Amino acid sequence: MCFNYSITKFQEYLEKRFQAKFESNGDFKPKYLIQAFSLPIAPVITNLQTDKIQLLNWGLIPFWVKDKIYAEKIRMSTFNARGDTIFEKPSFKNSIKNKRCIVLADGFFEWHENNGKKFPFYIKLKNSIEFCFAGIWDEWTDKNSNQSIKTYSIITTDANPMLKIIHNTKMRMPVILSRDNEKKWLSKLNKQEIINLLKPYNDKEMEAYSVSKMIVQKNISDSDPDILNEIKYSELDNLKFQ
Repeated sequence: MCFNYSITKFQEYLEKRFQAKFESNGDFKPKYLIQAFSLPIAPVITNLQTDKIQLLNWGLIPFWVKDKIYAEKIRMSTFNARGDTIFEKPSFKNSIKNKRCIVLADGFFEWHENNGKKFPFYIKLKNSIEFCFAGIWDEWTDKNSNQSIKTYSIITTDANPMLKIIHNTKMRMPVILSRDNEKKWLSKLNKQEIINLLKPYNDKEMEAYSVSKMIVQKNISDSDPDILNEIKYSELDNLKFQ
């Protein structure tokens, strides 16, 4: 699963890299830890506005949700969408066909279990290259207030060999799109073309290291670069995944 990730690049860099402008007027600042359960907003590019980087709410609320209470409840279970069931689940099956997005990132966190203890790892592409998760989005309108909210979910797939060792309980990983497939993901695709993109990323192009357990702190600042510092644990001295 993927409940924590980072995007540490500045606004100007991201706009140039993705050939899109931030929709908001304020400057986007690097985020070293985006935590799902804090219900954050984060940069996303949707298939309907490929020239804009929008700040969407993490935790997808389907358009058909009837009231705010249910909306707040359902988004706590839609941070991720499994690629193998995404065409079947009511919360996701409309969005995967018509509302796909790319979620801007440059690393993510997963937990490794060793003798009943859990240790966090930071996983990224080599040379700290930015990338995109394959995502879906939707827009829900509160009928009482007439206010609309755009939300997104990150799609997951089977873990590659590296993530099978690191994330050794769930053995899942977010779908990372190759640079060549970013625009393709936002284009019109049939079901099989979509499925073909929901594959584990090549672990030969990835690297990982253990970090502090501070990432579970509720009030941790997302602007603190120390979050990404490597922390070694003696219990993991024999762990090898490269």
